[in-house]
Amino acid sequence: MQAGRRRIGKMLKALVILSLGFASQGLPAPPPEHSWKTEIDNSLVRVERRQIEPHERVPAAETPPALLVFLTDYSVRLTNAKEELQGKPGQFLWHPGGRIGVENLSGHPVEVARVTPKFSPASEAAPAVLNSRNVLFDNDLIHVRHVHFARGGKTAMHPVMPRVLIRLSAAHIKFTWADGRVEEIQMKAGDIHFVPEGAFSDENLGDSLEALRIELKAGKRDDR
Repeated sequence: MQAGRRRIGKMLKALVILSLGFASQGLPAPPPEHSWKTEIDNSLVRVERRQIEPHERVPAAETPPALLVFLTDYSVRLTNAKEELQGKPGQFLWHPGGRIGVENLSGHPVEVARVTPKFSPASEAAPAVLNSRNVLFDNDLIHVRHVHFARGGKTAMHPVMPRVLIRLSAAHIKFTWADGRVEEIQMKAGDIHFVPEGAFSDENLGDSLEALRIELKAGKRDDR
C-alpha cells in the first residue's frame, strides 16, 4: 500500500510540474486596456487622450458636450452613423452631448483627444471674435483656430482668453507674461498644453509650426 501511495505521489508531483510548465508558456496575456487618459484637468476644462487599436470598438457612453480632435490619420465610424469618417491629424468634430462610441475601421491605431469645457455658456452674449482669421469652428463655449507661427516670429504683449493648444508640429516657444515671468516650452506634434487667461508676448524659437487653438469662452478667472 505504501508503494502505491508513493507512486500516486510521484504522479501528482509530475502533473504539478507539467501544469506549471504549461502555465509559464501559457496563452498570451490580453492586451492592456486602453482608456481615456487625463492630460489637463482644471476648473475650466478637462482634456483626455485615447488610443484606439486597429478595428477596436469603443463602447458608446454618455458624455458631456466636447470637442473630439484626431491626433493621427483616421478612418472611423461613430455610434449610429452609417458613413465612414476619414481625415488627417488636427481635424475635429463637435459632440453636443449624449451617448457616443467610435469604431476604428483602419489597420493602424488612431489617437484622439477629447476637450470638455467645464463651464456653462455665459448668460450674456459671448464676446465677438475680434479676429476671425483662421477660425474653423465657433459656438457658445469655444472657438477653434488653426494657427501658423513662422520661424523667428514674435508677437507684442496682448491679452488672451484661456485656451488649449494642440500641437500639429514640433514647437519651441518662449512666453513672456505681463508680470515679467518668462517660460520656454518645447513640445512635439500631438502634445497638448493649457494657457491661462492673461497677457503675454511670445516668440517662436524653433521651426515654423502649426497648432490647433481652442479658446474657452469662460468668464474671467485666475486659473494659472
